[in-house]
Amino acid sequence: KVHKLITIGSPHQGVWVLSADQAVENIPLAGDWLEQRISKKIVDAVNYGKNQKLDLTATAVKQIYPGSEFLNGYYGINNRVPQDVEYATFYGDIHAEVQRKLFASVIKTKVSIGDGLIMPESASGIPGVSPEKHAYSEDTVFNLKLEKIGTGYALNLEIPNMSLLNAFHTYLPDREDLRKDLACSVKGTSSTNDCK
Repeated sequence: KVHKLITIGSPHQGVWVLSADQAVENIPLAGDWLEQRISKKIVDAVNYGKNQKLDLTATAVKQIYPGSEFLNGYYGINNRVPQDVEYATFYGDIHAEVQRKLFASVIKTKVSIGDGLIMPESASGIPGVSPEKHAYSEDTVFNLKLEKIGTGYALNLEIPNMSLLNAFHTYLPDREDLRKDLACSVKGTSSTNDCK
């Protein structure tokens, strides 16, 4: 009975902050540490000002770990995707330039953090089908600095305010361009003049 299924920032392949993401993990000089720090900052941004906090130990959260039994197990939902339905995916794609200031040099690396929670591959990758894809990109900068503290050094990570990023997971549905594209997708047209 379903003709078309439209998802907005849905974790078809799981949520990266709950598991390792190779794009961040493989950054030389503190990749693992950096990944954990970014993950914590993003979870803090999602929880900020909310009474009902994201609990990383909750069963529902564990179900959306990449590769979980719920997603990819024998009876997992990714093994039961209907083939006779049209699909459209809408998702954020934040490109973070990680600037590592180590002593006198600055090393820059670009990584995608998706919409902050959901990576583009997860949000657009519905197993076994080829969905109509709508990506909403945004650029930001993360600063990683090696700072002298007393007689030693410590890494310090500066992440921009996530509430200022329109491609961040929590704010995706508020984007005017996404709403117009969504209306077009529902109507089955690419002319934005016909979509309201």
